[in-house]
Amino acid sequence: MRTAALNHPWVLRWMNRRHPAVAGPIQLSRNRIYILPTRQGWGYVLLLTLMLLAALNYGNSLLFILCFWMGGVGFLAMHHTHRNLLGLEITGQAAAPVFAGATARFPLRFTHPDAAPRYGLCLQLNTQVLKLPTLPAGIETPYALPLDAPHRGLLAVPRLGLSTTYPLGLFEAWTWIHPALETVVYPAPAEHAPMALSDLAQGVGMVTAADGEGFEDYRGLRDYRPGDGLRHIAWWSLARERGLLTKQFDTTHPSRWQLNWAQFAAESDQERILALLCRQVLNAHALGAPFSLELPDGHLTQDHGEHHRDEALRRLALFGLPPRAGA
Repeated sequence: MRTAALNHPWVLRWMNRRHPAVAGPIQLSRNRIYILPTRQGWGYVLLLTLMLLAALNYGNSLLFILCFWMGGVGFLAMHHTHRNLLGLEITGQAAAPVFAGATARFPLRFTHPDAAPRYGLCLQLNTQVLKLPTLPAGIETPYALPLDAPHRGLLAVPRLGLSTTYPLGLFEAWTWIHPALETVVYPAPAEHAPMALSDLAQGVGMVTAADGEGFEDYRGLRDYRPGDGLRHIAWWSLARERGLLTKQFDTTHPSRWQLNWAQFAAESDQERILALLCRQVLNAHALGAPFSLELPDGHLTQDHGEHHRDEALRRLALFGLPPRAGA
């Protein structure tokens, strides 16, 4: 694929107008596909030219026939190369969020209306060339586009090149596609983080068996004592004539976690603070404990669950970053 001049400002402006980011399916029509001879193709043209000159010079009919036959093969190859891209439809969806340093995988799907498979397709991602599988006829072909996520923030799919030299390698047909897809890259969590602030630090105390349902660990049974809550009585033991027993729970988890930027005020590196808070978010979620998140640019109210965890990680991922144009 020809990429030598793609970094020129006027070329980039033209490409932004001609091949803008598309939120829906991208269909390759004739006016989106470009085709030129490859290096081997130019050599083929030179060979045909020399053969034609020799046939004219010597009046050799057999050489004329061979020259015209090879020219027909070349034109047929050009048609099939162009047709290998024509009519392709590409759809995609956002990748699942990842942590910084991981690889995001954007699901793409390729379909085409032909009765014959499509062979020899390649995707160009920056300077990396990725070979696509054969696209069978009448079947949607999935492909996971790998995109490195070195930093936190929003990771968008860049403009991609799609090319083919099938069947003979004499011509290269290519186009540019720009799916409007992005995902969130969370900060890489620190390996360890200090205990988060909790209601214990505020003098409220710890979770008890009465108010911490869903956030305490089951420890076993003990004899019933007057005053034990009815919902903690092991009624099944009474039904089995084992006496009245009460379920015990571990009460060592803080009832509410307060994840606060101010806890790490001594840290001078902003990214280090985000990594520590990220670890605290993951720890709180693993324990099933509700938590709040206090950042210099906003506050996330107390809650728990996967949605709450993801929202907290998203706020950490986007903290301090400039808003996107048009957002």
